[in-house]
Amino acid sequence: MPDRDITTVKALCEQSQTPFYEICFDETHSPIYRKMIRSVESWDVRSPYVYCGLVEDVRFFGRSFIFSKTGKFVFHCQSYLNHQSSNFEECAQLYIDGKTDLFKNYMEEECIFLGGTWSEATPQGPSHLTDPPNFGHFIFEYLNRLAIFAHYGLLYRLPIVVYDIIPARWLEFLELAGVSKNQIIRISLDNPPAFRKAWVSSACHYRDTAGVYRVWGAGVHALRSLILTGIGGASVSKRRRIYLGRDNAQWRKIANEHEVKALLDTYGFEYPVMSQLSAREQVEVISSAEIVVCALGAGTVMTQFAPEHCITILLAPAGVGGIWGGLASAIFLRQIYDRLDCERVSITDNVRINAGGVNELADLIVDIAALNAKIKEALHTMSVGQTRDALKL
Repeated sequence: MPDRDITTVKALCEQSQTPFYEICFDETHSPIYRKMIRSVESWDVRSPYVYCGLVEDVRFFGRSFIFSKTGKFVFHCQSYLNHQSSNFEECAQLYIDGKTDLFKNYMEEECIFLGGTWSEATPQGPSHLTDPPNFGHFIFEYLNRLAIFAHYGLLYRLPIVVYDIIPARWLEFLELAGVSKNQIIRISLDNPPAFRKAWVSSACHYRDTAGVYRVWGAGVHALRSLILTGIGGASVSKRRRIYLGRDNAQWRKIANEHEVKALLDTYGFEYPVMSQLSAREQVEVISSAEIVVCALGAGTVMTQFAPEHCITILLAPAGVGGIWGGLASAIFLRQIYDRLDCERVSITDNVRINAGGVNELADLIVDIAALNAKIKEALHTMSVGQTRDALKL
């Protein structure tokens, strides 16, 4: 590994005498509790170091990594995989090393850099050429940063820069947060400009160098408020029951989904295809839900816009899963977020082994009787735990 000059956003701002704001400090807390239908579970989730700053004469690469014209690099706190540097070295070799034209083409206008996705080195070439942008990461790793810029009055007065491979319909979430279409600037991921003056923030949620989860709880609430305000407020009285499957997914499919839907039909569930809905329509659906049954995947992140009283039942292959997506938000929103472990089956050839030695791309078979029991428990919990009459409070 080359001997790189590693620094921080704070140090770059101090060197150029530009603004730098800190909004949350890295701090150790007592355990926080995750609510499930019949029990609670203790989680060691701590607060992250959250900041934003105005950096000058820089290039962005990888997961919002920074290369300064002074030769310094920044990767700490820029990625949700801070503890692994998230392929920082491979990205630096791919996008920075040996390049002589990094600072020939500039974006001169002061702006906010959001990016919205990443590109890393793989044996097949840059990852964005082989894998599409990931919706779940777009929401929890990038869209959540809007809350930081909003806090300091930057969000609605500066252009927001995103990569051109971000699907246009995803950018509708920025508009729901109050960003004007005219504010959004799309740049090439393959041949991006350097930036004369760009605001950049930390990742709001990440794992630290010890692998401990760090989630900005205030940011979860702030983004949720921005988005729900954008649709005119949640419609919780509709009390919809929603199933989010993986009909068009390449992996982690539900092999017996027809049986799952046959059961859900008896409880009045709806089956919205979120990928075919606008951002507004997706949020309107999820913000009126009282129960969500969902298959593990990027779409689970949407439950952070569900009501506080919503109960989520996650269908996941045994041994697969983590905190990112809906679970991280549920902990801070005090939503009930349960899980049904399902049998892993090898229907496709997709394989990606996780830290536990399990194929996290495996398809799954849902135990219908067990799912039925979970739904009945959820309905009972709602009947005894929710009050909608002020005279009975």
